[in-house]
Amino acid sequence: MKFECFGIVGLVLIIVVLLILMRNRKRQFEKKVEQQRNQYEQQLSEQIDEAEEYRNEMNNNFRKAIPYGERRLIKIFQSLFSDSTFAGFSIYGHLEFESRHGFKQVDFFVVSPKGFFVIESKRWKGTTYIYSSSCPDLFQNTEHHSFGVGSSDNIRVFNAKKSEDNDDRIEISTYRNPVAQVREYSQCLREILKVTPIKNIVVFDVGERYAVLYDGNLLHHETIKYTSLVTIESLKDFFVNLRPDTAIDQQYIINCIEDNNGNFVYGFKMDDSNYLQTPYGII
Repeated sequence: MKFECFGIVGLVLIIVVLLILMRNRKRQFEKKVEQQRNQYEQQLSEQIDEAEEYRNEMNNNFRKAIPYGERRLIKIFQSLFSDSTFAGFSIYGHLEFESRHGFKQVDFFVVSPKGFFVIESKRWKGTTYIYSSSCPDLFQNTEHHSFGVGSSDNIRVFNAKKSEDNDDRIEISTYRNPVAQVREYSQCLREILKVTPIKNIVVFDVGERYAVLYDGNLLHHETIKYTSLVTIESLKDFFVNLRPDTAIDQQYIINCIEDNNGNFVYGFKMDDSNYLQTPYGII
């Protein structure tokens, strides 16, 4: 009987010892898991901080590299991509290339089911006056008769604004004709890409300090052959009203731009898969 009691006591002791060992092992395991979790959370926090710092740096660089008028236009592009109508669009910002006419940089180049487009963004303070060949030349017999010369359609462009010196003077400035500018870019791209046509769009920013008149009327949308003049607010409607062009080969153009041995360089690309990502979502 004694031996049986000793055996039972010994078994109980063994069980107690095992339970204590198991509890200690459990505590050690839980402590190790806690340490690993804390280490992981610290690493994750550091990675999040690094990602945030990188995003801010990217965004700051983006702000410095992209003029405000173009950033406004990118906001419009975001609204385009949020509409299923614009599925399949690819927009290349600051597309650079070398042509037989020299080095060129396009503000935006659009590859879409509705065609290929060179887009030039203009944001000129004051009032921009655009006169077509059908409108009388108001400056024919003045020293400003050559304003805006450079378009095959004789589109004349100039800008008037108040003097920066805060007096009553009006400063009249002439710029490179944007119609001639986008046509030159598209002509160069046609020669390189071997496609036709490449249409052109000049987008004007308008607002309280920015007005654009075409033949004396506020500009909304005017088309001169393959060139369209639109305001930033009317750009979306412009694309909505275009019909798809079944004759174009989008993938061919995308391959030419992205895999053409460095002949093309672009600052950024927007499409329907990344248009909300940094830096496009935070500008």
